[in-house]
This record gives sequence, C-alpha cells and structure tokens, in this order.
Amino acid sequence: LRGANKVYITAEATVPCMRNTQRLLKGITEETKGDVTPNVIVNRYSDNGTKNVVQSSDMEQVLGEAFLGTISNNYAMVCRAIDTGVPLHEIDPGSQLIEELRGIVLEEETPQAVPKKGNWLGLGSKFKRLAG
Repeated sequence: LRGANKVYITAEATVPCMRNTQRLLKGITEETKGDVTPNVIVNRYSDNGTKNVVQSSDMEQVLGEAFLGTISNNYAMVCRAIDTGVPLHEIDPGSQLIEELRGIVLEEETPQAVPKKGNWLGLGSKFKRLAG
C-alpha cells in the first residue's frame, strides 16, 4: 500500500459494508501513518427510490471525503468482461458504467506532463547517454 499512488476500495451500498469500510479506511490510514489516502467507490448501486436503499448522501456522511461516487449495477456486462477477458470499455464504450467510472477516476486525476512518444519514462536523450 505504501508504494501506491492511488488506492480504491470497492464497497456495497449496505449498512454492514459501510461500517466495515469505515474500519478499513481507518486501518489503512493508521497502518500507513497517513501516507496513503484510500478512496471508496460503491459498486452495483441501484437507487430504485425505496427507503431501504442506502442513499448517496448517507454514504457521503459515513465515509466523508473518501467517498468518490457510485457505479451502477450492470452485472451482465461485467460478467462478460470477466468471462472473455475483454476490458469493459471495449465491450460497450458508451455504457453508463463506463461513463460513471470515467467521471469518478478522471475527475480525481490531476494534469501531469505527458512524456513525448518514444522516450522511455520521459528521460529521452538522458537515458540514451546513460545506456550507451
């Protein structure tokens, strides 16, 4: 965990899972002495309007800033990706699931310098001098 630049915990929208996720967040933070900031994505979320469903606002309250968002329940698509070994974005690039993932993960990303094509780790001619 200490070497990771991102840590995502996937959880379910149930009270027991929210409590366990709280404990896990606390444990990771204590174990890494605050060097790692884990985030939570709630998977297979379906807000069908009933009072029994844990709402997004409840998750925000329980998980705080660690809560990044929810991913809809598309069990068939995920099973197909697992069974065939094909990435989700290749199965259905425009699906709601993919858009939700992009919204969560890409929103959190900060702009970074992109190495020029052909440069190994962006070292360019420095690497060539070291290697040669």
